[in-house]
Amino acid sequence: MSEQIQGIREAVATATAGLTAEQLTRHLQPEKWSVVEILEHLMLTYTGTTKGLERCVTENKSLATRQSFMQRLLTYLISRLGYFPEGRDAPKQVKPKGTPADDVLPTLLGSLDQLDAALDEAQLRFGNGKVLDHPLLGAFSAADWRGFHASHAKHHIKQIVAMRSHLG
Repeated sequence: MSEQIQGIREAVATATAGLTAEQLTRHLQPEKWSVVEILEHLMLTYTGTTKGLERCVTENKSLATRQSFMQRLLTYLISRLGYFPEGRDAPKQVKPKGTPADDVLPTLLGSLDQLDAALDEAQLRFGNGKVLDHPLLGAFSAADWRGFHASHAKHHIKQIVAMRSHLG
């Protein structure tokens, strides 16, 4: 398992340790996600990336397009430096859909394992080249995807940690 994926697993476990089902599903603010919704969002990003990577491998070709200068800059900031911008709405396909609280964590961990395997296969098949587009940031290599998911998870884990003090 890659260092980034293992780091995500450990951060999720630490951030959610000891939370009850009620705490996981409680909304601190009506328009904000609960902990379980944050976890479901992360899980949906992992499964979406995995499906795209599997399609690349099945078709034996990169599905990446050309990145703009701004996309390259943002990819570097997010995937390499770990900076994740605040205030963006999640794309529709990765917004929480209501996965039961009891199912989210095991499903998330399973999707991380599948993502790690798909990233390994993409790296093996396509090397350091761009393989698959991120919906907003354009073409990513397998390394870019690992960095993105690590940075994205860190962003949301910080939210969960901040929420814990208000969940009681």
